[in-house]
Order: sequence, then structure tokens, then C-alpha cells
Amino acid sequence: MIQLLWLSVGYFAVGLVAYVVGSLLLLSYPRQRQVQYLIVLGSGIRADGQLTATLRRRVQRAAKIYHGGKTQYLVVSGGQGSDEPISEAQAMASALLKLNVPHSAIILEAHATSTRENLQFSLAQLPATATVGMLTNDFHLLRAALYARRLRRPFSYYGATTPLTYLLRGALRDYLALLVMTRWAQLVGWLVLLGLEIWL
Repeated sequence: MIQLLWLSVGYFAVGLVAYVVGSLLLLSYPRQRQVQYLIVLGSGIRADGQLTATLRRRVQRAAKIYHGGKTQYLVVSGGQGSDEPISEAQAMASALLKLNVPHSAIILEAHATSTRENLQFSLAQLPATATVGMLTNDFHLLRAALYARRLRRPFSYYGATTPLTYLLRGALRDYLALLVMTRWAQLVGWLVLLGLEIWL
């Protein structure tokens, strides 16, 4: 049992390292080019309708990309949770307007409740031939990119920095979500490793 415990700890520790390395590679060597539409993934907002520090970083990066001429439209994606006074998309749009992004350059997708829906629902509003980018926080970029690959649509990836007070918690939370997302592959990998340990 002790060997099994250490084997499991080692397996998931290696997975965590792979998650960190994969995220850093996406941030260091992003597929970035000028795109027509940039999808800004939503996140929870505060009870007063204001952006959290994490989501504010996404919006600020999106405005910078727009003003730098790297995209024509910003698609803000995020529905309204039970504890949120407005949708995440509306909150992001209001913040972008204050950052001098014109209303005509903002497209709202106000129904998504998950990363997968952020991408699916946003793409449903865009032309099939449009060039598309995706923006989220650095710790969330790898999982979002994996969802994007499942949609078989080429994306450019953009990462916003995360406040240090939330980075560790956000990274651990996203790694756990990544394990759930790839649970069958994780189970097979763990069983193979367990079989090798027993055989050797």
C-alpha cells in the first residue's frame, strides 16, 4: 500500500510538472498572428458586477492587443452565474469601453458557463473562414488550448498574467480540472505504471 501511495504521488507530481512546462511553452512560443476575432474567455465576477483582478488582466491584455492593431474584434464570452448581477460578457464589455475600445469592436457571447462553451458558443457567432485568437490567463492557457484543438479550428493563443496572490491556487485548480478533462487517459497511464511496478 505504501508503494502504491508513493507511485500515485509520483505519477501525479510528474503530471503537474508536465502541466507547468506545457503552459510555459505556450506562453514562450505562442501561435500569434494578426487575427480578425479575439475570444476573451470569461471568469467569475464580483457580487457588485466588477471584474476580479484575474479577469481584469485578461481585459487589459485584450484592449492592448486591439489598440496594437492585432485584431479587429473582441469577443467577450461568459454567462451569468447565480451569484452574479450581470453576465461576465457584459462586465468585460463595460471594462473594455472604459479602455477606449469602441462598442462596434465588441461582440458579446453571454451564455457560456465553461471553457468549452466559451469557445463553442463564440465560434458559432463567427464566420467559418475567420481567423481567430483566444485569450485567457497564463495558468488556464494549456487547458483552453486542448479544448480548442478538439474543435479542429486553428487558433492563435494569448496569455494574460495572473496576480501572484491567485497564481498558485489557480494553477492547482486548473491542473485538477485538466485531470478530470483527460480522466480516461490518466486512468490508463496510471494502470500501465502500476502494472509495470508489479511486473518489475
